[in-house]
Amino acid sequence: MTQVSAPFGAVVNEAGLPQPPQPLTVTLTLVDNSGTGLDFGNSLLKLFSPDSSEVAGTVTSESPTTLKFTASRLLSNDGSEDGRFILLAHIVDKMPVTGDLDTSFTFVYDNRRPAITEVKYAADTSSVTVRFEDLPARTGRASAGIVLQSAAAAAADPSGAALAVRTSHDGVSRLTLIFEGGKPTASGIYSLTFNITDQAGNTLDSVISFPLNIVGLVELFPPDSSVVTGPLARLYARVKGTAERMIPGADRSLTVLHFGVSLQGTTALSGDTLFLNLADTLATDGSADGLYEVRADLAIPELGSRSIARGIFTFDNVPPDTEAVEVLFEADNVRALVQFTDHGAYPAVSEIDNDSTIVEIEDPRGNQLQPTSRVWSDNTHLEARFAKLQNAGLHRLRLDIRDRAGLRTVYRVPLVNAAGGAAGRSVAFVDEVPARTSARINFFSGQSGKRIQRAMLRIFNLRGDLIRKLDVTNRIEGGGNSVTAEWLLENDGGSLVTNGVFIYYWEVTFDDGSTERIRKTLAVARR
Repeated sequence: MTQVSAPFGAVVNEAGLPQPPQPLTVTLTLVDNSGTGLDFGNSLLKLFSPDSSEVAGTVTSESPTTLKFTASRLLSNDGSEDGRFILLAHIVDKMPVTGDLDTSFTFVYDNRRPAITEVKYAADTSSVTVRFEDLPARTGRASAGIVLQSAAAAAADPSGAALAVRTSHDGVSRLTLIFEGGKPTASGIYSLTFNITDQAGNTLDSVISFPLNIVGLVELFPPDSSVVTGPLARLYARVKGTAERMIPGADRSLTVLHFGVSLQGTTALSGDTLFLNLADTLATDGSADGLYEVRADLAIPELGSRSIARGIFTFDNVPPDTEAVEVLFEADNVRALVQFTDHGAYPAVSEIDNDSTIVEIEDPRGNQLQPTSRVWSDNTHLEARFAKLQNAGLHRLRLDIRDRAGLRTVYRVPLVNAAGGAAGRSVAFVDEVPARTSARINFFSGQSGKRIQRAMLRIFNLRGDLIRKLDVTNRIEGGGNSVTAEWLLENDGGSLVTNGVFIYYWEVTFDDGSTERIRKTLAVARR
């Protein structure tokens, strides 16, 4: 018989784990049926994450019948670790004939809100059915599941007045909102408000707007509140919901303004669509980026004032960037403080896409380390925490920055971990060849507990001739863990080298007398 502590056997989000945030601790209480005692020295507790990888931790004995597992890190709250966790227990009895106990316990970790995946209106619009799903953070993983019984819904007419409604559900995913008085008769835009929670406690508050009893609606391109990238040469306005075509020669207009100035162009009519062909295509080099206003008057009598439409859109073609990056090595974790920029503020630019932006650390062995937590203080400031780095040497903070226009920038910021518990792989690389006049050549040590004492860099041509020898011992930095040389693209005689491929060869001696050598190539191409 066994008893396991929370959260096993439950469905939780981050709030369901020990607070304030701390590594997961699980207590397993057992009954010694044989009376001879339990052999905890040969017993095992192992925790596996949803991707089947083992979560490192320590196992301690709290009493003769109690084992405790303590994870070595925090569980991530950004969705990357959402899914089913499994605790495997192998318990050994001191009396062999009674046999060992092998059992497992699970819990589902879910930090993602439910989502609306389908909206259907009844033919007479007397009811609206909405399908909710608790989509997993990653395909194939477990999620908490919708709690339809506690769902709440409300409706409002175009004036904002509440409408009498009732709800029903299928017990699985579909919630139906029924208008008590049948189909509403007022013309305009109606709003439906939903509040729904999943079993982990994640809540979705959503508002759906839809037109009703309107003869026609003016549709703009680009749509109102949209973000547009790429060259833009044509805009249009068209009416939907009426069989009347626009009459040629009527007093209609379609204009687009930037900073209050109307852009030049010509209009053309085709059926129910009015086009505006711009005289100058909006460029993609960033010079035309910003907020634009579209005004349309299609002059359709049966629509009255509804034939007039206004919208704004954001034109954004400059990828996002970073303004500041700071990495702090602390006793138990690594903190990355990053300030991003999309070169302006919404709606002049699209803004940083917080959910799609990726921050991770690549260790010397090529592993991608995910943050244990991500906190956005606003749209551009992120604090990401990582578990303590296990390998010494060169790491890279990888920033995959995306904005809401779909533009992206990828950066890798070198990090040197001098206090890793395990030796990593030393790395050499060339930063750049700025203005084709010099090359910064770096060596980052992966030797844990050793300090660089001497560093020599040699440059060879492809024939194997030594053309430059640099003693850069005086440029050792990073507490003895890295060294950087600057080669001015010249030979030992002071003459500049010509274009071509060269071999650079590091010979680094450590304070324990050991030596490490790395040989790589670089290309020189002068203008």
